[in-house]
Amino acid sequence: MDKICADVIRTVYGYDELSIVVNGMSLDVYLSEKTGLSKLKELYPAWGNSLLCKNESKFIWELLDNQKETLNIPILLCPEDLDLSCIVLVSKTTFSDNRVCWDKIGCILKDNYDVKKEVQSGILDVESWSDEDLEKYAGSLAWCNIDDIEWKLWVSENWDEEKMRRLYNYTYKYYQNDENIEWYETPKLEFLKEDYLKCLERFRKEL
Repeated sequence: MDKICADVIRTVYGYDELSIVVNGMSLDVYLSEKTGLSKLKELYPAWGNSLLCKNESKFIWELLDNQKETLNIPILLCPEDLDLSCIVLVSKTTFSDNRVCWDKIGCILKDNYDVKKEVQSGILDVESWSDEDLEKYAGSLAWCNIDDIEWKLWVSENWDEEKMRRLYNYTYKYYQNDENIEWYETPKLEFLKEDYLKCLERFRKEL
């Protein structure tokens, strides 16, 4: 059985950082050693409180809290950008009554990421509308496109909602498609669910 916890680690830059620790090593160092990829060192925990986009943090935590499905969940990301726009490592995570498994770990590829489709996956994605959306916007935004002033005004006034729609309507689907991930040759990791949840809670307290 592998070990997971959250602990404060002194980085090479000389500051302390709450880290995901796996088998006694911070996750970035562990993965760097297992893959031989030095670029994985110093990646920032995707569960941390320093993400620049709080909607992205909320999105990640909703994935973490969904423990009924097998999901590709962000675990590490670029410390310079601190968002989902650059390097994002995910684990294919499965759950049982008392176990959590990271079946494989990989990096999100940007090759197929279509920014135009992402933009159109927000409020303009009429097919994803709820009954409430239809009641509110059927006579207005339903007919808009990305060049319309009405749409631009709505987005500027409702950016948090727009961002969450894009994350769920596009980013979520992109991340769950294994073809969009470069999977590393790393061993499967299996944790006690109790330890995994304690690790999450330590990070949650820092949010």
